[in-house]
Amino acid sequence: MPLTRLPGRPLGQVSGDRAEEAVITDLAMLLDRLAELGPLPAIAAVVSPADPDHWPRFASRVRHVLYPLMSAQGRQRADAELAAVTAATAAGGALVHTDLGGANLLWTPAAGVPRLAGILDWDHARIGDQASDLASIAATIGWPLAHRIDARRHRSTGRMLADAKIIAGTFALQQALPAALSGDQAGLDEGLRQYQ
Repeated sequence: MPLTRLPGRPLGQVSGDRAEEAVITDLAMLLDRLAELGPLPAIAAVVSPADPDHWPRFASRVRHVLYPLMSAQGRQRADAELAAVTAATAAGGALVHTDLGGANLLWTPAAGVPRLAGILDWDHARIGDQASDLASIAATIGWPLAHRIDARRHRSTGRMLADAKIIAGTFALQQALPAALSGDQAGLDEGLRQYQ
C-alpha cells in the first residue's frame, strides 16, 4: 500500500503579530479538541490511560543509570527536578500526544501565516494530563507564546502551565536516559551537559 505524506513542514521561527496569533489560535484549539476527545469511548478503546507510576519509575531509572555520570552538584539539580515532577504532575482525561512539538507538528502557509496541517507520531499517545504536551509546545515556540496559548484555552485548568514548566525541567534527563541505555554518546553528552 502506498504511503501518503502529510503536507507541511516543522514550524520555523514565528515572527510578527499575525503569525503569532495564527500559531496561538491553532495550538489552543488543538489542545481544547484533544481535551474533548479524551473521554470519548472510541478513544478510550484504543488509547491507554497514563501510567500513574511513570514519573516515579523514570526518577528511579535516572538515579540508577545517570547519577554515576553526574557531578555532586548535577545530582542535586536532578534531585530537585525529579522531586518536583513526581510531586506536581496531575492526572487528567485528555488525549495526550506526549511529544507535541518540533518535527511532529506540520505547518503550511495560508494567507501569509502558518496554519497547523498535521500531527505525526502518535505511537505514545495516552489519556492523561496535557501538561507534557504544553511543555513540548513551549520547547518548540518558547514560553511567552505557550503562556498565551494557555490563557486562550477554553479548558485551561490554571495549573497546567506550572506543571508544564516542571516537566520541561526534565527534558535533558529525558534525552540522556535513553541515550545512555542505547549507547548514543553524543545524545548522552548533550543531555548531561548541565549536570556535569
